[in-house]
Amino acid sequence: MAGYDAATQTAPLRDRSSLARISDLVDLEPRLTVAESITERALIDAMPLQRAGERFEASCAALGGIEVPRKTLVGELTSLDQTLLAVALAPCGRPSWSSWTRRSAGSTVSSWRS
Repeated sequence: MAGYDAATQTAPLRDRSSLARISDLVDLEPRLTVAESITERALIDAMPLQRAGERFEASCAALGGIEVPRKTLVGELTSLDQTLLAVALAPCGRPSWSSWTRRSAGSTVSSWRS
């Protein structure tokens, strides 16, 4: 996966990956707009909204330049578009656990979110 052996090189893979969807744990709220979903992800993970928006835009570009109107309700998107939205939102969240554990030794939690 991405040039790494998933069986033996788990740390680099965790550093470069995020969860997109896990029912009842990491999932989209159909009553929110796309913009509200970005805001929600930023607030949950204490990330500045501007940084979350930038990560979302970069992720959309990396997914082939997908365009999801921010005023659209998530529940009105097709299943495919909801999945693409979930993938685009994944980098808007917190860094992987292994990144946090390496950086947190001797520092506060807020420092790794800066």
